[in-house]
Parts: sequence; C-alpha cells; structure tokens
Amino acid sequence: MSIFEVSKLYDKNNEKELLSILINKNFKSIPHLDNYKLDYSVIKGFLEGILNVLMIDYGRLRIEQTSDLKQMHPYRSAKLYLDNKLAGFIGQVHPGLSKNLDDTYVLELDLGLMLDLKSSKIKYGKLSIYPSTSRDIAMMVKKEVESQSIINIIKRISRKLIKDVTIFDVYEGEHIEEGHKSIAVSITYNSDDKTLSDNEVNELHAQVINDLIKKLNVVIR
Repeated sequence: MSIFEVSKLYDKNNEKELLSILINKNFKSIPHLDNYKLDYSVIKGFLEGILNVLMIDYGRLRIEQTSDLKQMHPYRSAKLYLDNKLAGFIGQVHPGLSKNLDDTYVLELDLGLMLDLKSSKIKYGKLSIYPSTSRDIAMMVKKEVESQSIINIIKRISRKLIKDVTIFDVYEGEHIEEGHKSIAVSITYNSDDKTLSDNEVNELHAQVINDLIKKLNVVIR
C-alpha cells in the first residue's frame, strides 16, 4: 500500500503546504517480484528522489534522529533539516499505531519551504542546439550508500558534457544480496559546442562506470 498527499496545514497564523508519503510492506517498486523487503532505505529513496527532482543538493540536508514524535517509532525516526530549517520528518510509524498494517513508513516534507529554497538556487543557462544522448546504468551498492553520492561522482567526471543525472529506481528484495540495494540511474550526455559521437559518449560512459566501481565498489547489473 502507498499513499501520497499534498495538503495544507493551518497553525495559528501560519499556513504550510505539506507533502506526505506513506508506504507499508505491500508497496513494491517492482510489482511482479515476491518476498519484497521493506525498510527505512525505501522511504529514504523517496526523499532522495524528491531532492533530485527539485535540484536540491543532498549535502544541504541534515537528518537528526529523534524520539519526540509520538506517532513515530522512538528509535527509527528522524527530523529533516534543510539549510538548518526544519523541513519535515521521516521514519517508521509507531508499532502501536500500525499493528494492523505491518511495518509502515512515513515521509512528510514542508513542500513550501523546499520550493522556496529550490527557487533561490536555480541557475539558468542557454539550451544546447545539439542533440543529447541518454544512457542507463543499473548497479548494486551497499545499503548505506546514498543516491546523492552516486549523482555527485557521476557529475564530477564532466560537468560540461554530463547535463543530467536522475535516479529512477531504488529496490531491495529478491535477487539482491543482503545488506545491498539496486539503484538505476539515467545519464544525459550533451555538448554545447557539437554533436557528440557514439565513441565519445561510450568513452565517457565507460569512465562513469569505472569511477563508480572504484569509488563505491558498485556491481554493475
């Protein structure tokens, strides 16, 4: 099961627009697989994906474990701070509240705050007149590896020719080694000066894979 909601919260003189996501063990990012394992890393994958879409650097986020959210598990929940401003919370729902729903995980974000911080960081540039090429990589990494780390490593290889990096799937479960997760990433290559040849893209893509293996010990799938 998964529930997504955008709603407004009125608190005294303040109004907040909140994005809430709730998932339990019946949620599957790959529906046809059995024995799907749901844990904290899955809901954290949603957080990383949202930050990526909003073009907010993961390094600006601080995750601070907390036990003062009564509706949340006292040892499996955290408050989220973006540029040191409270931006929401993440974690497992208190077992006393979710006993009929099995393990349930929640992510709640102050969408208004995040959009405000996003808009102040956007930089506009001219669009290339030359065609772009996209390549995908599916890899297996240790669970503690954050999606933003993968994105940063890829972008550092060539900020001039790598125009976009998007995480489009994070999965744990059947056929994935214990303590690991599968991540799929799409990379867009483009030059402002010319049309990149297949050989140029292949060489750059090979360098991306080599750096990921060298720096994060990923296994390409």
